[in-house]
Amino acid sequence: MNPLRRSLSTATVVCRGLIGVGLLLTLTGFGGCSARQAELAQRLDTSDDALRADQETLRQELAALHRRLQLQADRLRRAEDELVRLRAEMLVAGERSDGLSSRSTRAEASTTEPHAVRASAAATSALDAAALYQQGRAHYGERRYDEALKPFARIVAEAQQSKEADNAQYWIGECYYGMGKFRQALDAFNLVLAYAKTEKDDDAQLKIARCHLSLGQKEQAIAAFRVLIETYPTSEYVSAAGRELRYLEGP
Repeated sequence: MNPLRRSLSTATVVCRGLIGVGLLLTLTGFGGCSARQAELAQRLDTSDDALRADQETLRQELAALHRRLQLQADRLRRAEDELVRLRAEMLVAGERSDGLSSRSTRAEASTTEPHAVRASAAATSALDAAALYQQGRAHYGERRYDEALKPFARIVAEAQQSKEADNAQYWIGECYYGMGKFRQALDAFNLVLAYAKTEKDDDAQLKIARCHLSLGQKEQAIAAFRVLIETYPTSEYVSAAGRELRYLEGP
């Protein structure tokens, strides 16, 4: 073969080989690019899922904070109403005391006797509140809810400052609850939370949730159970509230 033709033939083979290698590299590059794109898309989807989960968690935390603030605002409002009522009672008592002093003819009697009368009345009121409370509990234990309501209501109305007052308010709610009057029970349990120093706050919060549940108010019941868990984390009712909450929220 002519040397020139042999050289041309060899160059042609080499060129074809290079073109084949180039095509192979190009196709391989495209395949790798597609894989990287798929991986990137998967990562973006995962990031979106995580972001949505974070947003939902934040939304729930904000909702819980809003409920706690609303509860505190309600308590503050009730406390302010109670303060206004007490101030009015003190004003009336002061006017009565002034009337007694003006009618008295002896200064010593006017300064000592009213104090003795008030002390005696306070002691009687405290004793009556304790006796009435035990009477109400006895009637409740016998499921005589109508009869139990009377002494409890009297304590709340006439011995508001006694140590039995908040407990009496709670048992008013229990009486209504036992009678199936869930709306009245709900109102009574909410009033328990107006007492600044009460050990019945978590008890009342649990019954508030169950009243909503009995009234068919599922969303309000869920919110009330969450308030109990978040506001009273050491309460003995947290585990029960958690079980009922999981049941209501579903799988």
